[in-house]
Amino acid sequence: MPEMTWWRYVVTVTGEATQKDIAAATGIDQSSISRWQRGASTPRAEAVVAFARAYKRSPVEALVAAGYLSSSEIGMVDLTALTVDLGGASIESVASKVRAGPAENLGT
Repeated sequence: MPEMTWWRYVVTVTGEATQKDIAAATGIDQSSISRWQRGASTPRAEAVVAFARAYKRSPVEALVAAGYLSSSEIGMVDLTALTVDLGGASIESVASKVRAGPAENLGT
């Protein structure tokens, strides 16, 4: 399967909605969406998750499309590895814990 760019993913998910419509649906600033479309910036992980949730898509799918996770990293996750307190953790830190695997997360 060819690699999907973030903007192509956005268009696929939104059905070519306008930037204004996407901003209204997601709560993300329209100027950020404009930068995504131009390829001038990549979305923050929090914005990727907000986008996915607004369009009822998997946040993991969106994180792969945005390049935060690779498709090889989305296999089964050992949930016992995620039993540490993640309150207040950023999405990047959670993704890092998932990538590190169970051995790295035990006792953290």
